[in-house]
Amino acid sequence: MKSSKTPGLSRKELNSIRKLFRLYQDRNGTIDPHEVLTSMQTLKLNEKNPVVFEIFEEFDTPENSRNRLDYDEFVDLLNEKLSDTSSQKAISRIYEIFLGDSPSDTLTFESLKKVSQDVGEEMSDNQIRELLERASKNGKELTFDEFYAIMTKKVTV
Repeated sequence: MKSSKTPGLSRKELNSIRKLFRLYQDRNGTIDPHEVLTSMQTLKLNEKNPVVFEIFEEFDTPENSRNRLDYDEFVDLLNEKLSDTSSQKAISRIYEIFLGDSPSDTLTFESLKKVSQDVGEEMSDNQIRELLERASKNGKELTFDEFYAIMTKKVTV
């Protein structure tokens, strides 16, 4: 199995995907996407890994019913899905929610503080400042491009 960099997925998520593959792979090292999709629903993994579930769901069509995937093909499918425009639109919607009613089109200390409180993951002022210093060019606010880079794990925060 080759090592692949997958934007938007953590090392833990990739390990989960690898384990899922090993559980369902046949002697040829391939899986049946429909079988995995059904199992994900049964185990409620569709709620824990919605992106992975959506990819299997999109791939599970009558035209693909006989296609089996090996691990590398699936990782390539993930890369394609996570870098496509629909993913960019989803991240854009999240960004807009984070902006809220801010007059600025960038995420500021205040907007990040409010979002962290709203979602119950309160970050300390120092954590927010550190995030802004490490992830933004000016150290004070995040542009959409910088936010997108964080969301797709193109930068380390």
